[in-house]
Amino acid sequence: VIMIASAKSIDAGGVAVVYLVAIGPGLAVKASAPYWFDLVRYEKRLLVAALSMVGGFLLAGLGARRPLQLLGVALTSFQS
Repeated sequence: VIMIASAKSIDAGGVAVVYLVAIGPGLAVKASAPYWFDLVRYEKRLLVAALSMVGGFLLAGLGARRPLQLLGVALTSFQS
């Protein structure tokens, strides 16, 4: 939600790109999770979720170029 709210500050002319990047990875995980969630231990899932959230916020906030900021948006979407 935070990344979608800041879409204009990331890319003022391409808000739709930010929306697509913010929705795609999360949708892919939610669609495929029933097939692999039982194969990954809870601790590893929690670690990956925490690292992707921290990395996503750092890339989106501190990224100097637009592709890095979009990668940060994708990482936070992957976490959700």
